Amino acid sequence: MSSASSSVRCVLHRATPTFPLISFPECGRVVKKGTSRTTEHPGWIYYKCKKHGFGCNFWKWEMEYVEYLLDEKYIRGPDAVEALGWAQDRREELELRKEEDKLTTVSPKELKKNMLIEAVKELLLLLKIVLAMLFMVFAMVVILVLKK
Repeated sequence: MSSASSSVRCVLHRATPTFPLISFPECGRVVKKGTSRTTEHPGWIYYKCKKHGFGCNFWKWEMEYVEYLLDEKYIRGPDAVEALGWAQDRREELELRKEEDKLTTVSPKELKKNMLIEAVKELLLLLKIVLAMLFMVFAMVVILVLKK
C-alpha cells in the first residue's frame, strides 16, 4: 500500500495525476481505468473491475475512486489531501462543463418550441395593435356622431 502512495506522490504535481490501479479485494482482479463516452458524462474517468457485470460490482467515477483509495489507505498523508482536492476540482470542472453544454446545446424539438413561442408573442403584439387602432377608430366615430 505504501508503494501506491509513493507512486501517486510523483505524479500528483503534474496537471493530471494518475491513481494506482489496485487489485479489488472481493475478486482479486486489477481495476481498469476508462473514459465515458456517454452524452450524460462525456470525458469523465471511471474505474471498474474487469469482471464488472459478471460477478463483481466494483465501478466508480474518478472522484469516488479517489475517496475509496483514501478510505482504504492506498493514498495517505499530504498525497491524500492533494488527490482529494484535485478530484474535487476536476468533478466541479466537469459538472460546470456539463451545465454549459446543456445551455449551448438546443435540441431541434426545443428550437421549434422556442420559435413557436416567439411567433405567438408576435401575433399577440399585432393583435393588441389592431385592437388599439380599432378602439381609436371607434372613439373617433363616437366623437363625430356626438358632434352632429
